Amino acid sequence: MARAGDFFSATVDEPVVVDGQIVVAAGTLATGRVLEVRASTPGGINLFDNAPEPGYLRIVLVSLQVGGKTVIIETSSIFAKGGTREARGAAAPGESVRESEEVVFGVDRRLNFRLAQSVDLQ
Repeated sequence: MARAGDFFSATVDEPVVVDGQIVVAAGTLATGRVLEVRASTPGGINLFDNAPEPGYLRIVLVSLQVGGKTVIIETSSIFAKGGTREARGAAAPGESVRESEEVVFGVDRRLNFRLAQSVDLQ
């Protein structure tokens, strides 16, 4: 199970283009960090409806490997909340949610982050 402060690896799936120029190529390695995490709770914990509480996860990207060097970045965060397949409908491609209602990303799951501040990639 992930914990706040844990790091993870990712790969840029599509090139990042600014003013018609590719500034970050597809395939660029990225590092992310877990900001928040909460495990799901079993049924009976929620006193109002006796339903299980799904787990959640908040992540950000913190660096890119560009031109052989590590570039520190700040991005928007991604918040993902678990839930049963019945409650959420069919899972999105690459994403699965176990009956325990934990958040699980498949290796082919695409996430979109936005830079929170400008970055010098030179």
